[in-house]
Amino acid sequence: MSLSKNLNIKHPFFQDLYKAYDDYLNSKAALINKRLEFYNLIMYTVLEDNQDPVQMKLKVSGFVKLLEETEGIAFAKIELIFRHQANNNQYYTFFVFNWFQATNNLDNILECPIYHIQKPEESYWTKIFPINFIDHAPCVHFVHNCTNTCTIRHDETNRSYILNKFYYNAV
Repeated sequence: MSLSKNLNIKHPFFQDLYKAYDDYLNSKAALINKRLEFYNLIMYTVLEDNQDPVQMKLKVSGFVKLLEETEGIAFAKIELIFRHQANNNQYYTFFVFNWFQATNNLDNILECPIYHIQKPEESYWTKIFPINFIDHAPCVHFVHNCTNTCTIRHDETNRSYILNKFYYNAV
C-alpha cells in the first residue's frame, strides 16, 4: 500500500482512517497524530455478558468471516494490522481488509466455491475497521487457486482462492 510509519494527509489511506474514526468510533475531529505502528500478529480477548471469553489470535494474511450489512456473510483477507494514537491520546488498533468477491463458480475437483480478492481499484467497500469489528474466532480457510504461473511462490496477479469447506474445528 506504499505506507510509511507517518501518515501523509494526501494519501487516500489518511481519508480512509478518518472515515473509520467517524463511522465506528464516533470521532469527527481532525487527525492530529500522524504516526502509525504496524504489527504482523495480534492477540486479544473478547469479553461479552453471559458468554465465555473468546481468545483471538489474528495475523496479517489471515482470513476472516464477517457479517456485512448488505451482503450478509462476507470474507476478507487481513492486509494490515496497525495502531494509531487518537487526539484523546488513546491508542486504537485497526485492521485493513482485502475483500473477497464471489465468482459463483465451483472448483471442478473439490466442488468448493471460488472467490477473487478484489483489486484495490475495484473495491467499493470500506477497508479500515477497528479491532472490535472482529469479535469471534475466525473459522474460515481459503487456499490459493494455483495455476502454472505459481512456481516457487504464489503468483500475486492470480487473485483466485478456493473456500475450503472441508476445514473443521477440533471439538
